[in-house]
Amino acid sequence: MEKKIERFFLKNHIDSSEIKYIKREDGKTCIYLIDGRIINTYTPLKTIVDELPIDQFLSINKGIVAATSRIVNIKDDLYTMRDGSIFKGRARMPRLLKYEQEKKFNSYRKSQSLEIDAQCSIFEHCPLPFALIGIEYEHDGHELDYIVHYANPSCLKLFNKKEEEVINQSLYLFNIEKKLLILMADIALNGGHRISNLFFPDTHEVLCYQPEDGFCALLMLS
Repeated sequence: MEKKIERFFLKNHIDSSEIKYIKREDGKTCIYLIDGRIINTYTPLKTIVDELPIDQFLSINKGIVAATSRIVNIKDDLYTMRDGSIFKGRARMPRLLKYEQEKKFNSYRKSQSLEIDAQCSIFEHCPLPFALIGIEYEHDGHELDYIVHYANPSCLKLFNKKEEEVINQSLYLFNIEKKLLILMADIALNGGHRISNLFFPDTHEVLCYQPEDGFCALLMLS
């Protein structure tokens, strides 16, 4: 990394893995971070982007570059980010460039999916109920949906459900309380972990944690 950019990153405590997207606004380059900070600089966007891992960022439009790990959907030239932001892609992007961008995004999603599957396999024979919920954006990125990506046999037995009745289904089908959905979304999108008794008041505690961006894992502890 160029010394000037390296010093700038160190001074502002910026790590490339924590960048959501970078935009040109009012003559400045604005770096949006996952912790909510926005770092402004007069350094040209291209100068900064040239020092970032090429396989981890997409140039969406003139003046907008986004991290592939923070994109949740690409459809009709609209890029939806995990924080709900939506960016319009180039109206006349060359077909080959568009293909390469979507290929890069899909490659990241496939890699993430494989990592998630590997983590879930650990709980296949676990006696404790375990489930993995993925957060997705619907309706142009303004509403969240909660998709069940995995539930181990102990979890299915607890709720007396068959795998086909649960996997890839929305939690909205199961009348989950709003406060629980808010908790899961907070963990999935912002990270961290929490032990909660909201799921089974007075009977069971559940560990909620983020195994990967956009996912909330639930493990019953007692």
